[in-house]
Amino acid sequence: MSKRASPFHIWRQHFERNARRPFPESRDFKQRFELDMLPLLRSSLARFQAGETSEGRLARQVDTLVASYADDDFRACIKLFVKEEARHARILGELVRALGGAPTPMDHWTRRTFVLTRRLAGVRTKLFVALGAEVVGRVFYGLVSEALPPGDVQRQIAELADDELEHLRFHALIWRETSVPEPVFRVAIELLAASALIACSLDHRATLRALDMDVGAIVRAHRRAMEELLGGVYGPTPVELPATRAAPVLHPL
Repeated sequence: MSKRASPFHIWRQHFERNARRPFPESRDFKQRFELDMLPLLRSSLARFQAGETSEGRLARQVDTLVASYADDDFRACIKLFVKEEARHARILGELVRALGGAPTPMDHWTRRTFVLTRRLAGVRTKLFVALGAEVVGRVFYGLVSEALPPGDVQRQIAELADDELEHLRFHALIWRETSVPEPVFRVAIELLAASALIACSLDHRATLRALDMDVGAIVRAHRRAMEELLGGVYGPTPVELPATRAAPVLHPL
């Protein structure tokens, strides 16, 4: 009997390709934003930078996971995914600095909550909590990139939104492989994602308001992200390919 090909092999190739992307240069472009918008945008990006730096333990613990799907490709994917999240944090940090911001508020309450949850959890629970953060990241980066004026900042955040969509599809494959009963997973992820979305919306309400985002736009973006996720987990066929950018182009800042 032939050995089943790893469903994570193509994702390993995808993350390896992404890891070769050049890092963007940063410039000072504070003058491109209205003065009342600058501190709000800087603050929100800094908080998301803090959230992107909380996955280190997952990369170390994944080698201890015992599961039928936890092959070498899966473990490599998780480690590359964590590195990509760290890259996001670095990009966000450079954006904050280029917008005249201060160091990241690493003690912010939303980060403390996610970090505490992850530290108390095993690999599967860490992956589940990370999934809630990926949904929020896709919603936030997508909405902000659509609302910002055209330019380097907008393009960079749009690329983060594209990465988050790919992360959702990757996580969908993970949970498809775990064979968690659909009613259980649906209820659990809906509760987690909705809670994370509410917390994020309250935390960033001033920024969202300044960008003219209403509740309806946030809810619609959230539902699109959830449909993408749940379709990947329980749709008729798994998502075999990421939202490919065959020759990824990273716009210099």
